[in-house]
Amino acid sequence: MEKEYVRLTEALTKMEVNSVLTAQELTGLSRAEIIDFVRKNPKLRIFDNISSCWINETAEGHC
Repeated sequence: MEKEYVRLTEALTKMEVNSVLTAQELTGLSRAEIIDFVRKNPKLRIFDNISSCWINETAEGHC
């Protein structure tokens, strides 16, 4: 399972993935696993399609 988390981290960092749904398709991880992982890594952010909100998103860096 570690491989899936490495793949997720790389995809989020490179901005190849930005939503939980896409991350699920890429990694096979569950919605809860992805959300928990991102919450534990404050440098990562992802859009939760179900609740329609960003996880770890701040206004910092936005115009």
